[in-house]
Amino acid sequence: MRVIGFLVALIPLFFNSASAKENWTYFSIPNSDFVVSLPGNPTLVKDTTDARGVVSKVYISELANGVAFVVDYSIQPRSVVADTVTADQFIDHAVTNGRPKDFKVVSDRRFKFGNASATEFVAVKDGENSGIVKIRIYARRDDAGSMRAYQCTVGGPPNSENSPDAIRFLESFKFVPK
Repeated sequence: MRVIGFLVALIPLFFNSASAKENWTYFSIPNSDFVVSLPGNPTLVKDTTDARGVVSKVYISELANGVAFVVDYSIQPRSVVADTVTADQFIDHAVTNGRPKDFKVVSDRRFKFGNASATEFVAVKDGENSGIVKIRIYARRDDAGSMRAYQCTVGGPPNSENSPDAIRFLESFKFVPK
């Protein structure tokens, strides 16, 4: 999942932009099966369907105190992610291959979330443009056999990954009926 690298690269662009918003609302990507609470109104930054039928949608919220909130949703048909690939294997691949090489994973917690496999990991970048991201990835097969991946990313300056806003965002993710 190259999306993680894409999202992490976007976060510094937003550090000095709009002021923090106090209004938190539940947000759902159209035609998806989840909701998550975000500050302000999220902005669509990616909406693609490639030639193989892979759907990818990425939204980023306004900043709240220098912290960016990103929601990513993708559907990968069984012709792209074979039936033999489990949700846990899909997540392993995403964590290993999807993060930028200049970020180091410092923790990785695996868990089950309903009928989905999930991970929460923290990655840090040291140096001149230091930062931290906390990412939760959920993966599960839908009724058609496609792999659905859901990603919630909070990123910002060091120590922002456990702020009350970060925890509120990450803990708000829920699956809902379509």
